[in-house]
This record gives sequence, C-alpha cells and structure tokens, in this order.
Amino acid sequence: MRSWKRILLSTVVVAFGVALAGAAPAPSLALARTVRQQLFKVAVQLGPLLEVEQGGKTSLRSKGWGSGTIISPDGYILTNYHVVDVEDLKDQVPDNVTVREWEMAVFVTVKVDEPPVPAFIAEVVAAKPRLDLAVLRVTSTPDGKPVNWSKTKLPHATLGDSDELLPLDKLYIFGYPGIGGDTITVVEGEVSGFTAEVGVGNRAWIKTNATIAGGNSGGTAVDEDGKLVGVPTQAGSGSESSSYVDCRPLADTNGDGQVDEDDTCVPIEGFINALRSINVAKPLIEEAMRGEGTVPGKAPTPAKKQPTATPRVEPAPRPGDGVIITGTIVDADTGRGIPGALFLALQPGVTFDEFETDDQIYTAAEADEDGQFVLPDPLLRGESYTLVAGLKGYQPVYEDDVYVGEDAEPVVDLTIRLKKR
Repeated sequence: MRSWKRILLSTVVVAFGVALAGAAPAPSLALARTVRQQLFKVAVQLGPLLEVEQGGKTSLRSKGWGSGTIISPDGYILTNYHVVDVEDLKDQVPDNVTVREWEMAVFVTVKVDEPPVPAFIAEVVAAKPRLDLAVLRVTSTPDGKPVNWSKTKLPHATLGDSDELLPLDKLYIFGYPGIGGDTITVVEGEVSGFTAEVGVGNRAWIKTNATIAGGNSGGTAVDEDGKLVGVPTQAGSGSESSSYVDCRPLADTNGDGQVDEDDTCVPIEGFINALRSINVAKPLIEEAMRGEGTVPGKAPTPAKKQPTATPRVEPAPRPGDGVIITGTIVDADTGRGIPGALFLALQPGVTFDEFETDDQIYTAAEADEDGQFVLPDPLLRGESYTLVAGLKGYQPVYEDDVYVGEDAEPVVDLTIRLKKR
C-alpha cells in the first residue's frame, strides 16, 4: 500500500532541521492559530439525553448545558460530576419524558461562529462527586451506531502539569457559557493563587481572575503552551436562579472528623468558578482508561474488548521529552494556505527514498482550511526523522535525517511553501 507516497513524488529540500536543532525560537503555543483551532475541536459541549414519547413514538432529544474536554484519541472526555448528574432533572421533566442516566450527548464545534452540533453519545465511566469530576467515553454516534476506533482518531488535549503553575501565569478557558449566544467562547486571565482542600492538597483549586460563566463548568482551561491544566468548576449554587456562589466545604470546621455539607463553606474566588487542578483529575482519568473506573449509584459496566490497544494518559510534552511541530503549508505563488496538504514524519531511520508503506510513518497531519496543521505526536529528542510535506498537484518538499536536538525548543512552528507542478 502506497497511499501516502503516491501524492508525494518530488524532491525540493526545505530547511526543517534548522529549527529542530534549536537555532530558531518558537512562538508561544497558546498564541498560535493552529493550536487555538485544535482546542476549538477538543472543547465539547455536553447535555442530558431525553427520550420523549409523543403519538406512540419515542424520539431522542438533547440540549447542551455544560462543557467538557476530549482527552484521548479514542474518545475519553473529562468534565465535572455535576454536569453529568441528572438526578434533579428527572424530577423536573413531564411524565412523557425519560432522562437517560449515565449517558450524555456530545456536541462539537464545526465553525466557531455557529452553535456546536451533536456528534456522539458518551457513557459516564468514572466519577468522583467529592471532587466534582467525571470521565466519559464516547460509545456511539447520535443515531446509535457504534464508533469504530480502529478507524476513528479524535482530536484531543494534551494533559499539562498544574503543579508547575505560578501566580501570574497565563490561562485560557474554552467552553460554552450560554450567555450572549450559543457558540464556543474563550476568555483569558491569570493564575492568581491556589486553594488547599483537606485530603486533596495545597493545589486542589487554581484561583484565577478570569471571568468564567456557568456553562463553562467542566470545560477546558489551558496554560500558555496549550496544555490542559484545569477544569472550570461551578463551586456551588446560591439559589435556583443563575446566580451562583463560589463557596465549598473544604475543611473540617465543626470538628466531627469529616468534610461535608455540615462544615462552613470557604469562598474560592472568581465570578462563579475556580479551576479544579488537572493533577487532581489524573488518577480518575487513569482509572477510567484502565477500565477500573466506578460511578456511585451505577452498576459496573461489563468489561468490553476494545479494538485498539489499552489507552493510557500520555504525559504532556516537556522540554526533555519531545518537540511539538505546528505550521502552515502555503502556495508558493499566492501565499494562501493549502487545505488538505499533508505533513508527515517518517519512522526514525526511514529515508524518503525508502518510504513505501504507511506503517513507515511515525506521525502525520492534514492541513485545515487555512493550511495549518499540528502533528498529533511530538518528535522525540535524540532521534532523526525524514519530514515530508505535499499534496497532489504540488511538488512536495522533504528533508532526510532531521535531528531533534536536546536544546530544541519544545514547540516549533514552520511555514512550508509548495509550488504547483
């Protein structure tokens, strides 16, 4: 099979190696257009599934009411527990409506100026109400067809390290607040400090000066490198209205040996939210991905044989671990981005002339409508790769033996120009 090489048939050398050797500074990932576009795809809206009986027929309906983040290519989603908790909703719906338990509709953004569209149904596979965290796994399309994970790879966020954050570090929050419109919204702010919680640690919460609205609960909070470092978390309800109070029982104030609703709540800060630190969520994520997650009140789900390898939480790329490649592929004559252009890194040791089959590809990306791409897997330091870019109708460019040095920037942004044949 030569499906990739058939569209990459010429030899024009481009100096990929200069940036990877550490000579060129990389821009902040959070400011890169390509990274923002990726985050627009991984920040999803979640909503309850309602079975409505009318005229002898049952229809399935949903409306988004919270946010979440896709955290793996095989459909795991991180959110707040209160986003997936439908107990109160079950008492509010008419008699002809049934609320599905432990399943949620997943809406994704196709265009940033339009509301998200229903794309999947996901099952809650792990939850910790005490931490207000939950993990879901995509199971099917909206019409009930199972997802074939051997052919499907979802865009997903890279987990960061919230223990590395410092006050005044930049934060960007993606989600669906439902205020002023239904489209995805981004707000920015800074880390203003941290709040401790008994049994959780000194960084249980990230305090921020960002103004975060209610529908962002469960959503995507990233650092200036675009890594997921927190979950915007609605800290409590002050009334049945849309006005919320950021106040939680975080310490044993009554001396009964337990931290519960009988203790005095402690203000957390912000408009209605603080950020639950991603490091607090990592054990729950790992449990879910090992198939060991539990959900209070839900019968254990029988283990299912997955068509792909056992998923794992991939560590966030660090300066010593790998190099993320982003870039734009443009027409050399017009300067415009080339949608659908391909960028790939071959397995270490494979040259362009030796490239014959798809299993020789280490990682690959397809440019979006603006010609921009992000390689899904970082290039490992100490290895050499052949980098190739091209598209049918253009002369491809490539360079063999591009060495990824120990001093290379953690993020490298490339601009690649292709000439028409």
